[in-house]
Amino acid sequence: MRLDQEKALKIHEETGAIPVPDDHETIEQLNQYFGDHTFFVSSEGLVIWEPLSESADEERFVGFLIASWKDDESSNLEVHTPKSLDRVINLG
Repeated sequence: MRLDQEKALKIHEETGAIPVPDDHETIEQLNQYFGDHTFFVSSEGLVIWEPLSESADEERFVGFLIASWKDDESSNLEVHTPKSLDRVINLG
């Protein structure tokens, strides 16, 4: 799911994860592989956030790690089955 700038900023403030800019050279590839999302780079790897409910009134999101760092320098990612971060953020 694509998040608006306000929601992306709130997730950054809550988690420290950095949103990948829409004009980043890898966005097209990420969208082709994972779908249209707002991607975040964290100390764990590449993360997306999905709503817990389809309700427009609910603003709770859960994070999923979709690729993990393969090395100590955080320079290579390894794609894997999405893993829930077991963390819920209320953006409302």
